[in-house]
Amino acid sequence: MAGVILENMSTNKILKFCAILLFLQIVCFLVGGLIAPMPTNPVRVIGTKCIDNTVNHLKLFPPRGKNGCDKIRDFTEATEKHITAEEIVFSFQIPHPPHSMSRSFQFMVGVLTMEIERGQEGEAVGEDAEMSMMITMGYNNEPNGDGEWHPLLQKNESRKLNCIEEGDDEDERGGTYNCEPLSLFELSSVHHKHYLINIRLPVDLSENSDINKDIGLVKDLQIVEIHQNGGFTTIWLTMKSVFFPLVLGMMLFFYRRVSQLGRPPLLMERTILALALMMSFINFPLEWLTFVAEVPAMLLIGDIRQGAFYAMLFSFWIIFIGEHMMDSVERNSLKAYRQQLVAVVIACLCLLTFDLAERGSQLRNPFYSVWNTEQGYKLAMGFIIMAAACIFLYFCFLLFMVFCLFRNLRTKSVAFNSMPKHRKKYYEGLLYRFRFFMVFTMFSAVMTVIFFIMSQVSEIHNWYIDDEDQPKFHYTSGFFTGVYGLWNVYVLAVLFLYSPSHKDEPLLSRADQSEGSQVEFEMTESTTTPMVAPTTAAPSMAQSAPSEVYQLLRKTTVD
Repeated sequence: MAGVILENMSTNKILKFCAILLFLQIVCFLVGGLIAPMPTNPVRVIGTKCIDNTVNHLKLFPPRGKNGCDKIRDFTEATEKHITAEEIVFSFQIPHPPHSMSRSFQFMVGVLTMEIERGQEGEAVGEDAEMSMMITMGYNNEPNGDGEWHPLLQKNESRKLNCIEEGDDEDERGGTYNCEPLSLFELSSVHHKHYLINIRLPVDLSENSDINKDIGLVKDLQIVEIHQNGGFTTIWLTMKSVFFPLVLGMMLFFYRRVSQLGRPPLLMERTILALALMMSFINFPLEWLTFVAEVPAMLLIGDIRQGAFYAMLFSFWIIFIGEHMMDSVERNSLKAYRQQLVAVVIACLCLLTFDLAERGSQLRNPFYSVWNTEQGYKLAMGFIIMAAACIFLYFCFLLFMVFCLFRNLRTKSVAFNSMPKHRKKYYEGLLYRFRFFMVFTMFSAVMTVIFFIMSQVSEIHNWYIDDEDQPKFHYTSGFFTGVYGLWNVYVLAVLFLYSPSHKDEPLLSRADQSEGSQVEFEMTESTTTPMVAPTTAAPSMAQSAPSEVYQLLRKTTVD
């Protein structure tokens, strides 16, 4: 086969193929921007103060319904009725009746907000105050949550308070505190219709105990529950279901074309196939399984799939650009890219460690968060910053490689002036197509790096909410679906345009039968000299030759 489709297909057909890809990209962006709702939806739930006269820590206290608890309005009423702090349970039913949760929500995050005042006896929030909580979670699948509540898990947790006092200092109560929201829980699967959370604030009056002694006077607790929108989930999984067979079919097409060659596949061809496999891996709509079964590890699986795709995509760009570099380095081997891929490996290892520490621990304890302790916070921040720094350095290096490649291409094109007119036109068109595809590659790289950094920053700000109870840092549906569509469009383009051509002769040979010669280039550090070599090669060699661009840039197969 003579070259690849990018070189031998007519300009009209290539434009039609690019128009199809552009149409797919526009549809992906518009679906997210005009049809899909926001990726996440927040619901604020105000805690109901239930009375537990028996102080039964295993009992669940729903705030409403047939089995609703006895409740009080505020702590003034509790004082009048001689109700102690041990007997007060903050109860939260998620969501508010008559609504119910759906399996399409995929995950559920809980953020705890507090209303704290300085007590009449001078109770204030200490500098390193920690709020200890006894948390019980239950579930119910009956309409409006009126049936029996079943316990899900019970944990004792503590959270460090970061509060600033506000209000009039001359007030006898000393004012209120403005406290940062606290991470409470994260469920990787929303399998039940209703959830119940009971929070107790235990008090130990002994002198040697520090349990909840420096947290001020807690007036109210509220939970901001954040879940993925069901409408967004449907559109997201539909896109996966559409792109999965498209990429898989194009990958089989590419593999069949390469396997018909009479030579071992080049490193770039193997890398393209690996990229397609990884794209198919992330496209596989495994999330449909959560609609029929509970899969608590789905978030962890999704993060691992995403990280593996990042690693493959970033590695592909290094190899793809490197294999077209006109230098004296013997490439076509992974050994030539050891140093370039170090940043990718370090970033992926950092993200994998963070995911295993965060998501892995939440499989057995949804109330765990690596951000809750000072050591965990520093460790998580270190991993995320290191990963972001590695990707930034990687991108700078990628830009440098592209700059060198385009500079060398400009130098190489000087040799075209000594060619016949039709040869000059052919090679200039060849390099124009290659330059255009390289610009598309860099655009994809820029959008991917932006998306990667935004996702890491989003992890840091996940527990900080704005006035509308949304995370302070989040991306829109259009950006999310647009980048995802861009990945698939790019992989489809690579698979098709870099598939070996089925034409027996390249365009140049058909246009120049009389010359009996083919221009090859030798690139040295100091000169660029055109060489004319006879085109009387054996038919088998013509059938197995690499692409014209690959030969033009002086690449040969290493057995």
